[in-house]
Amino acid sequence: MILRRHLLPCLALAAVTAACADAGSDTGMDRPTILFVDAADDVSRMMRLDPGASEADVVRPNLAESARGLTLDRAEGIVYWASREGDRIQFGRWNDASLSDLPVAGLDSAYAVQYLAVDNTLYWSDYGTNAIHRLDLGGGEVETVVDGLEAPRQIAIDPDKRRLYWVDRGTGRVESEAMDSLNDRRNLAVGLDAPYGIALVPGEEAALVADAELGVIYRIDLISGELSVWLRDAGTHPSFLAVDSVADMLYWGDNRDNVIRRRPLAGGPMETILDGLAGPRGLVLIR
Repeated sequence: MILRRHLLPCLALAAVTAACADAGSDTGMDRPTILFVDAADDVSRMMRLDPGASEADVVRPNLAESARGLTLDRAEGIVYWASREGDRIQFGRWNDASLSDLPVAGLDSAYAVQYLAVDNTLYWSDYGTNAIHRLDLGGGEVETVVDGLEAPRQIAIDPDKRRLYWVDRGTGRVESEAMDSLNDRRNLAVGLDAPYGIALVPGEEAALVADAELGVIYRIDLISGELSVWLRDAGTHPSFLAVDSVADMLYWGDNRDNVIRRRPLAGGPMETILDGLAGPRGLVLIR
């Protein structure tokens, strides 16, 4: 299988990796390294799309079956992801093939993971338990943060406002909860067909939400709840979203078209930057 992409310029990575090879005065800061999970049928792997490369590289060729979701501890350079096979959460260094199981019990179809650096805590949604859970990685027991959901998908965290956001495919809702008091649950939007992905817009009281049934990405005002179309034709099944706050760019995977796409937050043309995948099911951007 050939994984094709546009030729991207070199980019200096910060915090978790050394700079890539010097490419002259063009640093290409609009192009992050993209680490992503690609899983469908008998394929379950982790891949890396580096700036300046013509193809994606396989970092971990044999993940547990049905891997999905991806989050990064940027200070330590550790990625975490979930797998339905064996009901596990795994982790490893972002730029090599290391792999270990996180000792956590009670999973039943974990879907999306999110790391909160300030608390050293991992959050995940689970549509088997119909809840969102968290674990202090410094020690402690698994805690249920939100329950009574129907099919939670991607989650997002605002560390400054200390709020957790999620989409629920089963109810067609976008909701949020205060992370500390756990008694301020808010219903932000209703009536979506199949919300799968969510990402907060940096510096704004807004979020972008992917409806995988309609192939639409919406913009939601988190104060008023106003819902507007951000991109009408985002693909056949847009799901996991990731924002590059440096370049003001949204990236997402589509596990029916089997591609990774991007579009500026301010609007403009949508680009397919990688195709020929098995089924992208989670991505993280690394600078």
